[in-house]
Formats: sequence, structure tokens, C-alpha cells
Amino acid sequence: PDAVAQATAAAGATGDAAAAASGATAEEDERSPAERMDEQLERCFLLALGCRLHKTDVPILTSAFYRTHMQSCCAEGTSLDIKHSSYKKLSKFLTAMAGKFECFTVKETSKGVDSIVSVNWSHHAIRQARSEGAADLPPMDTGDSATGDGAAAPTFSLFLSPSVELRPVFSAYGHDKDALLTDNDVKQVITQYVRDNELTSVGDRSSVLLNDVLSKALRTKGQPAPTLLKWDQLMRLVKSKMLSRHQIISSTGISVLHKGSLQPISITTAMRTGNKTVTLVDNPEVYGIEAKDLAERMQHVMASSATVQNKAAKGKTDRVVIIQGNAVKQVTDLLREHYSVPQQAIRVVEGKAKKSGAGGGGGRGKR
Repeated sequence: PDAVAQATAAAGATGDAAAAASGATAEEDERSPAERMDEQLERCFLLALGCRLHKTDVPILTSAFYRTHMQSCCAEGTSLDIKHSSYKKLSKFLTAMAGKFECFTVKETSKGVDSIVSVNWSHHAIRQARSEGAADLPPMDTGDSATGDGAAAPTFSLFLSPSVELRPVFSAYGHDKDALLTDNDVKQVITQYVRDNELTSVGDRSSVLLNDVLSKALRTKGQPAPTLLKWDQLMRLVKSKMLSRHQIISSTGISVLHKGSLQPISITTAMRTGNKTVTLVDNPEVYGIEAKDLAERMQHVMASSATVQNKAAKGKTDRVVIIQGNAVKQVTDLLREHYSVPQQAIRVVEGKAKKSGAGGGGGRGKR
């Protein structure tokens, strides 16, 4: 009788569990896709911190953490897509997680590049994720699928935003200070503004009579304000007064918007103490390339030392890859073939410069 009772109780418990699971499934189905993605992102975030990320990995680019560590925590048949969540951007998601759990720190380690710089490994949420979820995690893919050969090339888009002086012109057509405009967008706005304000010169249709708004916005310091410009002169001057923006979408679909013009990856040779040539690679992390990963791959390619050093610049710290020997060709080939960086995003600085000591930065050859 006791055995029967135990079996009956077990069956009842199983039925209750099944009913609960069914109810959970039904409840999950009632949530929006964004809510389900939010939950999956949070789960994978905690699992990645507790089970995937190691102390030696920190600091790590936030994009690399998302791509390599969080994505690997997805259940079979699922994947993460930050654009399908309520956050839309990785930076907003990480800001929300930092506020909710206070178990990690993100800093802008160089211009437009965020990294996780510290993790509180003893935080209860990380310990709980490690104890409850580690057994169910799929094996971590350590191959080249994330950034390896055959990866889709990152895409680069250049935009212009209205400066303070030009905002009265662009706001009239629905473009605020954060508007991202192409060259053609700017041309259309200026053309419409000239037409709406009847600024075309009557005697010369190829010229524009500037009103006070345009004249003040396009004035160059130390020079008289312009009053009459050819159409091509007007367009060039307007664009020169706009604020530059550029957007980089990595091969994994992570989109990052930067202020200023697009800065290429710079490859430079320099001389170290003892007449030894080194190759310096600046700016890889802006393109979503983790400096540590690049150094490890170059160390394998060159069979020589490759390290990462910090270089203070304008209150921030840039990370520079330093490779023993002249590795200009090898770095260029790796960036193009492995990381899918287009040639126009790579700048090779010819010549050599003397450099003493082992501090960051390094001398530069003539540009």
C-alpha cells in the first residue's frame, strides 16, 4: 500500500508539474516577442557572466561579450537578436542590466568603444545562474564562426547631422540635432529651403541669394558673411558646416554609431630600443575587433611576440596591438581576409620612426 501511495503521489506531482509547464507555455505565448527576447537576453547575460566569461577575458569589448559569450548560452534552436528586444541597442540593454544587478562595470575605453572592465564574480545573481544553468549549456563554439573566415563584411555608413547654426534650416523639414542625413538628404533639404524662401537669383538661376539665416550659418570666422553663392558652392559649404557621424554594423549585426568622421585602422612601423622593428595597430576595437584576439592571431601568424598596450589619449585609453617585426602585410591580410575589414578602412603609415622605451603610443612615420 505504501508503494502504491508513493507511486500515486509521484504521478500526481508529475501531473501537477506538467500542468504548470503547460500553463507557463501558455503564459509565454501571450507575451510579446520583445518581452520573450528581453527574458532570453537577461538569462543569457547572467549565464555568460557566470559560466562563459573568465577573469582573464576582462576587459572585453561589449560587442565581443555579446557575440561570443552571450550567444553561446542560447538554448538549442534559438538565438539572440537585440533588435527584436525592447532595448533595440546593446548599450541600452547593458545599462539596464547594470542598474538591475550592479554586478559589472562598463566604460568607454576608447572613443565610441565600450568594454566590460570589471565583474563582481561573487554576486548572488551570477552564482545562482552558474549553479542552476551550467549543466544545460551547450558546448561553447571556440572556432572562427563569430569573426572568422567567410564572415560577412562589416558595413560602414556616413551621415551628417545639423550643426547649431544650421538647425533652423533643417528643423523646418522635421530634422532635429540627432538626425542622420545622407548627402542626398542634405541636398534635398537645402534645395527645398531655397525654393520655399525664393532665394534663387533672378538674374542667374545657377546662383543663390542667401538670407540672414543661411548667411549667418555659413559664415567663416574672420571673413565677411557670404551673400551670393553658386549652387555647388552652397552645397559644399553647407556640408562642411554639418556634423559628421558614422555607423558601423559588424558581421554579427551589432550597430554602433560614432561621432566624427570614420577613423581607419592604422598600421605603423616603429623602432624600439636595440634597433628592433615593431608594428603598431591602432583603432581595431572601433570596428568590433578585440585587440587581444588580434594579438593572439598575429602571434600565431608571425611566430613572434604580439602584445596589447594601453595608450592614453584625450582622457580615454586606446588599446594598441604591438607586434615584433615588420608585419604590415600580414596584419593587412588578416584584417581583410579574417575580419572582413575593407581596404578603405585600413591605413598603412609608411616609413619608420625612432621610439625609445616601451611606453604606449609609439613614434609615427611621415604621413
